[in-house]
Amino acid sequence: MKIDSKYKIPLMGEYNSAIYECPECGVNLIDGLYNYTIGFADSPIGLVIITECPHCFKNFYSHANDISYTVFLSTVRKGRNKFYK
Repeated sequence: MKIDSKYKIPLMGEYNSAIYECPECGVNLIDGLYNYTIGFADSPIGLVIITECPHCFKNFYSHANDISYTVFLSTVRKGRNKFYK
């Protein structure tokens, strides 16, 4: 998958298999994960999506795929993403 370079960032945070739930404070991001996506990074497990929790500001990452990138781009186009206006 080709990610635009402006959305590629260094790997940061901790791996989170729960994806929509912050591993630090437990806040559920099911309805707004892509609003708080910082970017995408290459990692030993493959491409990951990096998120910042809006409650405790912890960075975490999980596996990314074509669908997650497409939804992220849609969120950016609609002006909903905190990091890309």
